[in-house]
Amino acid sequence: MIKSKILIFLIILVSFLACKGDRLNVDVSGIDVDIQPIRFDNDLFAIDTSKIVDAVYDIHQKYGEFWEMYTYQILNIGGPNDRMFADRLCQFLGDPVIRESYEEAQKIFENDNFLIEELDNSFTHFAYYFPEKEIPKVFTFIGGFNQSIVTDKDLLGIGLDKYLGEECRFYYQLGLPVFARKQLKKENIASDCMRAWAMMEFPNTDSIENVLNTMIYNGKILYFAKAMMPEKSDTVIIRYSTNELDYCVKSEKEMYAFMVENEFLFSTKYKDIVRFTKDGPFTAGFKNSPARVGNWIGWQIVKKYVDQNPTISLNDLMEMQDHQGIFIASKYNP
Repeated sequence: MIKSKILIFLIILVSFLACKGDRLNVDVSGIDVDIQPIRFDNDLFAIDTSKIVDAVYDIHQKYGEFWEMYTYQILNIGGPNDRMFADRLCQFLGDPVIRESYEEAQKIFENDNFLIEELDNSFTHFAYYFPEKEIPKVFTFIGGFNQSIVTDKDLLGIGLDKYLGEECRFYYQLGLPVFARKQLKKENIASDCMRAWAMMEFPNTDSIENVLNTMIYNGKILYFAKAMMPEKSDTVIIRYSTNELDYCVKSEKEMYAFMVENEFLFSTKYKDIVRFTKDGPFTAGFKNSPARVGNWIGWQIVKKYVDQNPTISLNDLMEMQDHQGIFIASKYNP
């Protein structure tokens, strides 16, 4: 009898652990999402600049909101009513480096099936978790190396010239550091899109801006991205190499202890927030570390919180703005 009870307990325990591990592996087979990126870049670079006024009218009519976002926010050249608009647009389209970057993007993204598949899969999961929310239209553009991903309430733009590969000569010419060039590859597009979409849908409105709250907000963004792309490795979600991720896993306890002992968690100093959550070659204070280790720890806190609250929905998690409350309820203690 005792053996039977032990066996039943073990079966229940294994099932519980399996459910926790599979929480993000949901069945989306009944959801139909069809993402077809609109190649705005092709239409733009097909413009006949000798007929620029007519061309601008036509492309504005076709692309509407996205055209305005592109000219005002990405290129920062204003709109058709600005006196110098046509000259600025012609100058941009005629710039040799810009045209070369477009031609390079044409080679790399000639076959964009991989991108369609990844975005389809990601937004299928988005539709599963958030059935009331709108799926955006997706546009590709060349932005003069200004923006990687842009978002608005119903659109998402991908700057292809920011994903030409870390060995791209333009990035060397721009003087981008090694850590930045490493991120500029097409394999990062889908995960970058999902993080950007999460930040647009669920902005950080926590009234207290300190290191801990920023870490946990960014941890929620990473948790969201993983939920949208459960089949992807954590290295893709957070943009770490395997060695960088291994460092965080092995050093989690020591990193957290360092932050606690030096009273960084509740620091409101901007330099401390940047130190632990922004990109760079490494995180100051940790030998051989990757950058953004605070975000990785924030992700672990969020996962711990979800484990402690198994009935919470992804929407409820993302809507939560009491990030210190998440920390307390998580009982995080690596």
